[in-house]
Amino acid sequence: MPSYTVTVSTGSQWFAGTDDYVYVTLVGTEGCSERTLLDKALYNDFERGAVDSYDVRVGENLGEILLVKIEKKKYWVQDDWYCKYVTVKTPSGDYLEFPCFRWLVDDKEVVLRDGRAHLPQDDKTGLVKQHRQKELDMRRKTYKQKDEAAL
Repeated sequence: MPSYTVTVSTGSQWFAGTDDYVYVTLVGTEGCSERTLLDKALYNDFERGAVDSYDVRVGENLGEILLVKIEKKKYWVQDDWYCKYVTVKTPSGDYLEFPCFRWLVDDKEVVLRDGRAHLPQDDKTGLVKQHRQKELDMRRKTYKQKDEAAL
């Protein structure tokens, strides 16, 4: 049974840590992992400035990892969280970094691409193309709202 090591870095600014539940899903060319809770027993996960590692076991090799989905769900009280990056170590020993550098507020999920630069014509799968288009649409909507508010 293949195992991936997922390392998550929490920002070092004030109130960057969280006590909420954090889940990860790995998306590869050959399949998808189960949604996995990132939690160590008797350990305070995702504290400010922390770098935490977790093993994610899958039934079969996922192929090349394309996307990482991070989800934050409320534990007790609503708690924002600043995720700097996620690193995935594959069963073959390769490391992939997925930059995040954003706040996850409320019950939110974020889908991350790896940190290597890719041109749109180099996107290999429909899933990655679809993710790129969703990200562009979201940014257009965000900036359009900011432009309209300035008027």
